[in-house]
Amino acid sequence: MAAARRLFWAGLLLALGLPAAAPGGAWAAVDPFTVAGVAVDATAATAAQARDDALADGQRKAFRQLLERLAAPADYGRLPHPSDAEIVPLVAGFQVQEERTSAVRYLATLTYSFRPNAVRGLLRSAGIPFAEVASRPILLVPVLKLGTGAPLLWEPANVWRRSWLDKPPPTGMVPIVVPAGDADDVAALPAAPADSMGPAALAPLLQRYDAGEALIAEAALDAAGVTVTLRRPGVADPLFSERIVQNAVESQADLLRRASQRVAQALEERWKRETAVLPQDDAGGLVVHVPLHGLDDWLELRRRLAATGFVQGISLKSLSRREAIVGLSFAGDANQLKLVLAQRQLALEEAPDGWTLRLAGVQTGERPPAAQ
Repeated sequence: MAAARRLFWAGLLLALGLPAAAPGGAWAAVDPFTVAGVAVDATAATAAQARDDALADGQRKAFRQLLERLAAPADYGRLPHPSDAEIVPLVAGFQVQEERTSAVRYLATLTYSFRPNAVRGLLRSAGIPFAEVASRPILLVPVLKLGTGAPLLWEPANVWRRSWLDKPPPTGMVPIVVPAGDADDVAALPAAPADSMGPAALAPLLQRYDAGEALIAEAALDAAGVTVTLRRPGVADPLFSERIVQNAVESQADLLRRASQRVAQALEERWKRETAVLPQDDAGGLVVHVPLHGLDDWLELRRRLAATGFVQGISLKSLSRREAIVGLSFAGDANQLKLVLAQRQLALEEAPDGWTLRLAGVQTGERPPAAQ
């Protein structure tokens, strides 16, 4: 027994020093402070000068994309415009995805990483709220309505779904997954009217694509444009609905692509409203009880907490084989913390005797007695 106890506490000491890591499963959260796919093209008197000019241009582009990713569109006009010299200390590094060069020209696609604390400080000093936690992927099921005909789901004529698959809109904090429409998808969700697709009907697809939420995107297409409605399964009231008129010189494919970009933008805006931290928010704190089935539960929970970005500090108050008592510090409020932790499959619940935090699949049950 004594030997087992020594091994347990030895494992705990190792756990306290673990670096952040993504939870298991197919999905891994994107790093909000890394901007990929930045295209640059510069010409100068020499190849070296062209490269330097291109990297400086890419740095500016990437930083602007980063700020727009973190801030709400309503605040874009107030975003800071630092000089090239002021951006340099904010950059943690960059990688070249691909490049071409000549004696006077440099073309490349780059990835830039920025220093989180420095960027947070810049936005706070500018008085701009920001969201820095990525959502779990959203499973988006595109349904097409043409006149009075039956809605189209998996049919080849569903050009709305085809538009999402062929040229998906760029996303930032909210990854979007659209079902491929293969035989397994069709078997999991037979064609049905959108208003009859309840949560239970979409559960198999949700599990298959390892997504956190399923939404139905219905496009009613006519000769003058398209009306897009976004709703939760089984819920009549839409999350978003907008009429998009087709331009005179716009093809149907371009119209649907513009509509898909608007849906992606609406999902981004919703997520930012729910998770944005106000500049004046000081770090809050909660003490939570964590039911455990063993040391592995504690290791996994700490990995997930450390990977959220929203949680600024983790302090272990006590630990036994059946329960940990942990102090959490974070910016924002408890509802935001609950939402953010759910993205890491951590359930935060308030009970009459305090807060409980558990891994998904670990039942709370009765609170165990304190360790002796």
